[in-house]
Amino acid sequence: MTKNELVLTASGAVDIPPKAVEKALNAMLDTIIEAVASGEGIILPGFGTFSRKHRDARTCRNPQTGESMDVPAREVASFKPGKRLREAVNGG
Repeated sequence: MTKNELVLTASGAVDIPPKAVEKALNAMLDTIIEAVASGEGIILPGFGTFSRKHRDARTCRNPQTGESMDVPAREVASFKPGKRLREAVNGG
């Protein structure tokens, strides 16, 4: 499903104009991005948790050449699905 399809589906479900739903969705996404980027987590009960995690530097192998290469440490975005989402995905 694309963002536009999500907006149209949500708009129909709550009887709000698509432009208003898109504005609210954009505000929510911007808030999540800013919070995770600053190291603050976002918890949406039943849906999941967005957070920022540290990934240590490591040495790995280039699969094409077999050559060792160093991968620097970095921060990564993480999402852990909530119980309701996990159950829906698993058919429960």
